[in-house]
Amino acid sequence: MTNAFESPAAAADGRLAFVSATSSIGGTNPSGEAIKLAPALDAANATTVQPIPYALPAEPTHSGVSQLRWLRDNQLVYLAQLVAYRRPCPFCQLDTIRTGLDVAVLDVSPPGSSPVVLPSTDFASGVSPGASGDEVYFTLNGDSRVFRRTLSTGEQSVVHDFGPAGIARDIHVAGGRLAAVVGGRVHLTLDSLLGPVQRDSGGFVHVVDLATDADVTLSDDPHVFRRPVLAPTGDRVVAEGYPLIITRIPDPSAGGVVFDTTVGRTSDLYLFTAP
Repeated sequence: MTNAFESPAAAADGRLAFVSATSSIGGTNPSGEAIKLAPALDAANATTVQPIPYALPAEPTHSGVSQLRWLRDNQLVYLAQLVAYRRPCPFCQLDTIRTGLDVAVLDVSPPGSSPVVLPSTDFASGVSPGASGDEVYFTLNGDSRVFRRTLSTGEQSVVHDFGPAGIARDIHVAGGRLAAVVGGRVHLTLDSLLGPVQRDSGGFVHVVDLATDADVTLSDDPHVFRRPVLAPTGDRVVAEGYPLIITRIPDPSAGGVVFDTTVGRTSDLYLFTAP
């Protein structure tokens, strides 16, 4: 068997929540997947709190989970996703399609609790808790804005709009700042079978001061980035960086070459100091 752990989230009391996936050796997609909870930083002793996929009334099936984080002592918040596997042609490599569906909250204190979808978060692309357990920040597919929702009142507002910089997603809030991936290699399409799908190979890391609305771009080298995480003080950011690969292709019709840009499949972690 092949086991993989993703989206680890450590609680203040030492518990560890994460997404676990299992497949046969050489398998092309998971045969079992779940949100799990361990009493300490030891994934071997974890228990399942939510199998994946799952279905909720009046919602599309949630077949993936990412951006898992603690909202309150016994509540997790995460991005619920659609995950599909497709071969573009008979001999092509299998393509994994992941796109956001909803922001969901899961209470892990009573056994067997079902996730709850937050209103007005259809086709979400990113989520983060705020400074308190009563607020959630989120983004939507194809949208340059970041929204804030107060859970106790349902009040919702736009906290920042990246405008011409492009589509915002993969957000994280800490230390009075907001980190997001913006623009880059991302586009929203309408798939004939899956519906709205946001294809995302990464973008540029932005950090916004929530008090002043000042926006600074941190990534400017030949990489695109995913999943930035701020330090609790808000002064540093770690993100996955994927290299841009530029290939020269002969162009007989013009007697020269053309350049094709692709994104590397493997990433490194990059540390940025936020000004």
